[in-house]
Order: sequence, then structure tokens, then C-alpha cells
Amino acid sequence: MLPMRKKTTESLVRPPLFSSIVYTPEESIDVMKYLYQKKDKTWGDYGFYDAFSETENWYPQQYLAIDQGPIAIMIENYRSQLLWNLFMQHPDIQKRIAANL
Repeated sequence: MLPMRKKTTESLVRPPLFSSIVYTPEESIDVMKYLYQKKDKTWGDYGFYDAFSETENWYPQQYLAIDQGPIAIMIENYRSQLLWNLFMQHPDIQKRIAANL
């Protein structure tokens, strides 16, 4: 059994903050701007670091490569809806939509 933590940290993980841009554009863009203002702690050679906690003064200088794909896809969907439109045009998706109407 895992030990219970007595104290939780208020860590923020960047990918969900950025990937939710299509649902919460104003808030997501505000977070991006805020983190960029703190780039001495949140930004490195390859862009924003993966996570941080202001309350714990915790700013690990690490990246998680698997998180970059969803961020890029969702920002592009917010910007142009390209990937959603391509997905919706696929014949299998069109068949499924037609079957549910």
C-alpha cells in the first residue's frame, strides 16, 4: 500500500493548462503570458518547463516530450481548426455521424 501524503503541493503541470486553449482560450492565454513573464524560472532552451509550484518555490528544469504533441495540436485547433476539420472529413467519421442522425 502506498503511504498517504500528509501535505499536498500546489503543483501546476503545463500541458493541461495549454492544451485546454480550445475550451478556455482567455484563461489559457493568460497563463501562457504569466508563465512567460516568469521565464527565468519557467522557460529553458526548449520552451516552457513541464511543471512548477510557486507555493513550494519548485521549478524543476525538465521537459516531458510526450506532452508536447497535445499542446501543439490543441493550439493549432484553436488557431485554425485544421485537425478537427480533417478528422471530421474522414469517410469513417462521416459514416458514423450519418448513422447517428
